[in-house]
Amino acid sequence: MNKVRFFLIVMLGFAHLCAANDYSKMSADEFKQALMEIITQNNQDEVSKILAHPKAKNFNEDDLREALVLAAENNYVNIAHKLIQAGADIKEKYCFALKHAAEKGHIDMVKALLPVQGCDKRAHYMDVNYLNAHRDDALIAAARNGHADVMREIINAGANVNYQNTFGQIALVEAAKSGSVDAVKVLLQARANVNACDSNGYTALIIAKRLGNADLIRLLSDSKN
Repeated sequence: MNKVRFFLIVMLGFAHLCAANDYSKMSADEFKQALMEIITQNNQDEVSKILAHPKAKNFNEDDLREALVLAAENNYVNIAHKLIQAGADIKEKYCFALKHAAEKGHIDMVKALLPVQGCDKRAHYMDVNYLNAHRDDALIAAARNGHADVMREIINAGANVNYQNTFGQIALVEAAKSGSVDAVKVLLQARANVNACDSNGYTALIIAKRLGNADLIRLLSDSKN
């Protein structure tokens, strides 16, 4: 039996177990894979069944974080809530989930990921400035794509509008690069430093001039006065 045929037989057997909801016969790895595949299908009822199954107690923090990132990427808000209730952690990879949601402009997902009780004892908000493994933050990710509504949510949760990540990026310059006047306005209203430079020495106004964006040039020039 060649390797391709063997792999197909294994996958067909796994698919049969999933279709039959026979989670008890799955190995730990198969059970985790079942959760991930069902998340991609946005099958909320089946996700609930898996999380309620006795085998779910074997999910570790990384398993649940990985599942949460997948839900965040696809904007499956209800599934994200189920995973959080099941114990998905709020540490590094959880922030990675927030970054994905912010980057893609998933406003409802961002709202779902922000107000998590207990992660910030002072404000009961997730620390949106806690850096993920790529040393980027959710505000910069949203600014890069001009998602003004998402940026507003993150700023209201306590984000530092003048934060510069280890890549030398700052939200205002990234928002200018996106060409979004609304995104730049959100940051200026939150008192972002209009004169701040990224690691390349570019201010938002320099970027606006390079893009020839008259509206941005006017807005940023007025803010400097």
